[in-house]
Amino acid sequence: MPLYLTYDNTSLQDGLGAQSLRIMGIFSLARFFGIRYLHSPIDAVIEEFSHGLNSTFSDNDLIQHVNEFFKFPSSKIKESRESVYLYERNISLRKLLVLKIKYMFTRRNIVIRVLLPFYILDKYPGLYRPSIKCLRRLNRHQLRSKPMIVAHVRWGYGWKYSDQEFIKTRRRLLPFEYYSDILEKMVQRFRIAAHYNLVIHTDLSNQNIEWMPLQKKILRMAQSQSKATSSQPMNIEGYNLEKLIRFPRDCKVHIHYCSSFFHAFLDMCNAEYLVMGSSAFSYVAALLNENTVVWPDTQGHSKRAGWYASSNLGKKIEKHEMCKEGPIEV
Repeated sequence: MPLYLTYDNTSLQDGLGAQSLRIMGIFSLARFFGIRYLHSPIDAVIEEFSHGLNSTFSDNDLIQHVNEFFKFPSSKIKESRESVYLYERNISLRKLLVLKIKYMFTRRNIVIRVLLPFYILDKYPGLYRPSIKCLRRLNRHQLRSKPMIVAHVRWGYGWKYSDQEFIKTRRRLLPFEYYSDILEKMVQRFRIAAHYNLVIHTDLSNQNIEWMPLQKKILRMAQSQSKATSSQPMNIEGYNLEKLIRFPRDCKVHIHYCSSFFHAFLDMCNAEYLVMGSSAFSYVAALLNENTVVWPDTQGHSKRAGWYASSNLGKKIEKHEMCKEGPIEV
C-alpha cells in the first residue's frame, strides 16, 4: 500500500520544540498504524533571542543540528505524475483510518502531509513510544542520566511579537510561585538528599537588553504591538530568579539564563528529576527522559503514564494563579 505520512514543514514554522514534537508524533503514528513514513525536517523557525544569546550556532546551524538529532528513518518514494498529495492540518484517528482503508489497493503514491497530530496523540500519549525508542537509540551517547533536578522556567518572550491570532490559543505562563511550591514538595516527596544539584534553565534574560531580530516578520509584529519603528531594537526585560523563586534550602542552585538549545534540552532529557514548563520544548525533553518527570496540570499536551502530575504532589494550579503577562511560546 503506497500510503505515506510526512510532516507539513511549511504551514506553521514556529519554535524548534513545537516542530520537533510534531515530527515525533507523525513518525509514531506512521509506525503504530503500519504506514510508510517520509521524513520532512524542520525547514525554518521563528527567531528567538534566547537561543542565540549564548550559542555559537547561527539559526541555520542550529536548525541543522536539531534536524540531525530528530532524523527519523525514512521510506523511499519513487516520484511519478500520478502521486497524490493530501493536506491535513490536525488529523483525527477516524480520518487516518479512513484514508488507510480508502487507499489500501491504489497503485498511486498517496502522501499525507500532516501539520498537527495531536487530536490522536493527546488522547493516546502512549503512542509516542516508537519515536522515543528510535531517538534514544540514535542519540544514545548524548542521553545519559545525571543526578540533578532540572526545572524549565519557560517565559516565552515571543508572545510579544508573535502572530496575535495564533497566540490566543496558547496557555498562560506558569507563575514563579508554582516553581517555588513544586520544588519544595518534590524535595519532601522524593526525600532528595541535601546538597543535591538543582539546575534552572530559563529563556529569561538576567539583565535588560536590546535585541534586534533579523527576521522582518518579527520586526513588523513588534512594530504593530508598540510605537516602535521597524528600525528600533526590541527591549527585553531582565529578571533575577533568585529573588522570584523560593529554592529549597539544602539544594545547590545553578541558574542558566538563555542557555544554548542543546545545553538546556539535554539537561532536561538527562535529569534524574525534571520539572516541566508549559511548553512543547519541555514536553519533548520529558518524552525522552526515563526518570522522574513532573507534569504541570496546565500543560498543553497530555500526561503520559508514569509521570507525576503537579496535583499528585499536592500543587493544584488555579486559573487565577496563572501569570497574566502573556501566552507562552510553544
